[in-house]
Amino acid sequence: MHYILVGICLLALAGPLAAQEEPEIVIELTGTPDVGRSSNGLNIWDKNAQELTKQLAGKTREQALYLITSVSTKDAHIQAADKTRYRFVQYGREGGYRKLLFRAKEPQTFVACATNTQEALELSTRYQVNLGITESEFLETYAQQASSVFLPGRNGQALYQVNTPGQEPRFFLFERNLFLRELNKTQVEELLKTPPQATNKKTTPAKTQKPTVRKALLQGGTVTDQMYMPRVTGGPFWQQLHTPNNERPAAP
Repeated sequence: MHYILVGICLLALAGPLAAQEEPEIVIELTGTPDVGRSSNGLNIWDKNAQELTKQLAGKTREQALYLITSVSTKDAHIQAADKTRYRFVQYGREGGYRKLLFRAKEPQTFVACATNTQEALELSTRYQVNLGITESEFLETYAQQASSVFLPGRNGQALYQVNTPGQEPRFFLFERNLFLRELNKTQVEELLKTPPQATNKKTTPAKTQKPTVRKALLQGGTVTDQMYMPRVTGGPFWQQLHTPNNERPAAP
């Protein structure tokens, strides 16, 4: 608001009270108040993506945040698959949101926006960025068109094929309940191949360890055997050798 000080008037009071009272200050304001956000702000909830793009085209992130009357629920740096950096601003949450994409490099100009799951997937695919699209909201949007594709040995990942009449099938890959990227047919074929570690790895049978054979001299032997080989000092063979014949038990 513009304030213009017109003047200060001292009211002279007659009589003995004039010396005791403070002078009265009168301020007169003229002009018109500045236009506030409440009267000229941008309500993003009653506009679609095309209308928002028209309203925000050429504006910086700072200008957009000032213009939009809602408070953002997410404002963060994200990086695309090709290493391009963006600034991602979201209003609302799953079930109702507006996703805005800005350049990360100053002055952070507006790039594009999405107002629903379909538009968010298109935006994510076009700019190769992760915009936090959940598997549950995807299935809710494509409940009649999406079918799950089995992925062998891919823990934490889910692949869906979306069939639209008159169009080629589209494939959407999720990881830990978040949209990862859209795949073409060739990429899907590569992904569906069984991981090498699951098929090409051969199991080597455990080797049977041969028992260790040690020799010991029971009786006789060469001079070298008698000098270096250990001697049997017990056991059934030694007992049999050192038992007289008359004490040996008769064979059955």
